[in-house]
Amino acid sequence: NRSTISKNSSSELQIEASYVMKGFEWAFLGLKLKNEVEASFTASYVSNSRDTYDVILVESNNGNEGRKLEGTSKIVLEPRVRYNMSNRVTAAFFIRYEGSFSEGAANPGFNTTQVGLDIRISIAGGR
Repeated sequence: NRSTISKNSSSELQIEASYVMKGFEWAFLGLKLKNEVEASFTASYVSNSRDTYDVILVESNNGNEGRKLEGTSKIVLEPRVRYNMSNRVTAAFFIRYEGSFSEGAANPGFNTTQVGLDIRISIAGGR
């Protein structure tokens, strides 16, 4: 164990983008309705790894004799769209993908995909 060096490394990248379009009118059943559309996208990547190097082999082979003990990579992608119609109807739709990938002696990876739709209608009236 005296001739080994351990190396832990971590990398992270996150990207977010969004677009909003407000106040455009659309005629529906003789009514002028004010609309709003919002689209967003989120993506992230996280990587962690742990390697060991034998100092004696590193010196004789120009530093190329590392051994990966464990490593994980996680990817998340989520596009989302939301639509508002005159503050009375709201609809939102999203897809979320999450994947975890393993290397070395760690647990096997997994991935999940979620899909969602949310519709809200506000009805007001009175005397």
